[in-house]
Amino acid sequence: MTPDGQISPAQRDIAPAVWITHPDWVTPGPNIFRAPVLMRAFDVHGPVRSARLLITGLGVWTATLDGRPLSDAELEPGVTEFRIRVAATTLDLTGRLSPGRHHLLVELGEGSAHVRDVPGRYTKFTASRHAPRLLARLDVDYADGTFETIRSDCSWRAALGPTLFTHWYGGEEHDARAGRTSWVDAVELDDPGPDLWTRAAPPVKVVTTLSGVTRTPTPDGFVCDFGVNHAGRPLLTVSPRVPSGTRIELWPAEHIDSGGRADQSSSGGPVFDTCVTAGGAEQWHPRFCYHGYRYVEVKVPGGYADAIDLRSQQLMTADRRTGRFSCTDPTLQAIYDLTDRAVQSNLMSVPTDCPHREKLGWLEQTHLVFGPVSHLYDVRDHFADLIIHMIDAQTAEGLIPSIAPELVVFEGGFRHDVNWGSAIWRLPEQLWRVFGDLDPARRAWTAALRYLNYVTSQARDGLLHDGLADWITLDESTPAPLVHGHGHLAMLASAATLAAALGKDPARFLLAADQVRQHLQARYAPDPTRIGSGSQASLALALDAGLVADRHRQQVTEQLARLVEHGNHAVTSGEIGLPALFRVLGAAGHHDILHRLVTQAHSPGYGAMIRSGDTALAESWQNRPGQASANHFMLGYVATWLTEDIAGLKQATDSVGWRRAVVALHGLDLADAAEVSYDIPAGTYLLRWERHHRGAEITVRVPEHGQVSFDCPAGYTLTSPAFMTLPPGEHHLRVAKR
Repeated sequence: MTPDGQISPAQRDIAPAVWITHPDWVTPGPNIFRAPVLMRAFDVHGPVRSARLLITGLGVWTATLDGRPLSDAELEPGVTEFRIRVAATTLDLTGRLSPGRHHLLVELGEGSAHVRDVPGRYTKFTASRHAPRLLARLDVDYADGTFETIRSDCSWRAALGPTLFTHWYGGEEHDARAGRTSWVDAVELDDPGPDLWTRAAPPVKVVTTLSGVTRTPTPDGFVCDFGVNHAGRPLLTVSPRVPSGTRIELWPAEHIDSGGRADQSSSGGPVFDTCVTAGGAEQWHPRFCYHGYRYVEVKVPGGYADAIDLRSQQLMTADRRTGRFSCTDPTLQAIYDLTDRAVQSNLMSVPTDCPHREKLGWLEQTHLVFGPVSHLYDVRDHFADLIIHMIDAQTAEGLIPSIAPELVVFEGGFRHDVNWGSAIWRLPEQLWRVFGDLDPARRAWTAALRYLNYVTSQARDGLLHDGLADWITLDESTPAPLVHGHGHLAMLASAATLAAALGKDPARFLLAADQVRQHLQARYAPDPTRIGSGSQASLALALDAGLVADRHRQQVTEQLARLVEHGNHAVTSGEIGLPALFRVLGAAGHHDILHRLVTQAHSPGYGAMIRSGDTALAESWQNRPGQASANHFMLGYVATWLTEDIAGLKQATDSVGWRRAVVALHGLDLADAAEVSYDIPAGTYLLRWERHHRGAEITVRVPEHGQVSFDCPAGYTLTSPAFMTLPPGEHHLRVAKR
């Protein structure tokens, strides 16, 4: 059913099809691994006016019609709480059905719906929601006015295919010699299965194919370096001279060890894909799982390494690219690129934390890093789906757990943290502010209120004590209730904003925020000399949350600036404190300090990631092989500072849907030139500037339904008034140093 309790269109359209599978997979035992294949042969009796296939499967399905793929979508149907819902896909087959016999063939893998503990294979968790099964209905409308329906039922045939093993985490095995077992009748399953759902997010696709930048021989094969850390799958091409029965293993990894071999310590292991050749020219890739990696170690016996070509197919959801940033400062550009690659690697059907070790939908990053993600890609529909996943994950007590869908239940702070669960409020507000869409807020409202009541019930002495605090901080002195209180206040602010936007009374949320703020002030900001523990995060969070009185704000801000400077410009704030640190120092004009903080490479930080050779954002400031993932986007808030402050383009504070933007060039003294663009439905904003010894040349492009306020940077003068409004069109401005 839909979130409002109505039967979904897909659920109506699929009847009278039933779930089917291979007999061995009705109640699969511990030794059943070989992937089931389901096939229906049918005759088309004449010219076709239209043909539509509605299809879904548990857990990953791939389908062909007459030997050709049905679509270019990968890893369908995407990740959901499979006990509740599964995404169904509608495909137009009109142009592919001509009179005569056709064969519709579907192969199923276990995916995240059926994760098992398999000896010798890495897995994050074990949970079986549903074993592989298929549901499909094909409607054929003939030109002569007749109509035919082909549905999944026991008239389909079933076999076990050449995919001998699939595991969402551990890898995939394929034996090209195996072919298919004998066809038997498919089995109809008695239980109705999950509800069908029409996913708004685009499908996962192959977005590019990477060639190796280096290929290093090993005693039993070679290691291929693809140059960048990414999410994808290896694409293996085998020469005809490789004999039948040759077992080729592919080991993906983020790092290589001192001996030049694949090091899976940061991404989980053992993880490997296997292809056993049949002889002759062959090409193969995994179809039911994906990995996160930069390197792939190929192990092949018999000295046939030179008869193998390896490439990599990068996978991500087909979200439209909307934003770009370029800068002459190579370190700033590299930091932006690290963020972009990490976002790409984790934009799957559900945005993940990392594309290897966990592949889980941790919620905090969806709102903490919403700015960079929504600037880079059009995630309006994609992130709106997350509201559905959060509603499905909500407990009877009202808790929104820290991951959604909640494929695995964690304990303690890893499940109960307001900075994670508050995504049910904060994400709808951000979707509204950026895209002008209130539908996600309407959909989330009831669940969000239940979560707010749950959070209120967990407070002791007016404060929240349980959670992950300032996750991955280098200074653990920051009081956890201060971190949680900052998240509590941010959630209440989102609630009040959405209430007003939806025509509801925000008073209860504003009153609750005042009470939380008073408790936090009394405990953690009683005077300007005692702010939390005095850590970076303590000061930044207190300032960002409005805990510091106006008359003391400048004093505490300068205290924070000195703390960063005296700390050798090293960032010690964790994931939660980091955005507040950028906002507070940026608002005070300390962009020079922030520039030093992000570019220095002598201590943990972004510059150190670049120095160590990382090609995507790391999970931890102290990124070392074996300690943490090298492909997370949770530290990506820095990209907001790059686009909004260094390049200088941001949405006006009181604007919705980018109707009004602000150009404020804080990077003129930090780089020689920069450019940023943002493609919104109404058109494209573009800002380009180049500094010269007397000032700077500036180009601003405003879309048809937009408007820009130009704020002349400090220390410069403009021939026009110092503050001006730019209407739609392209404008060329010049500023001069005073």
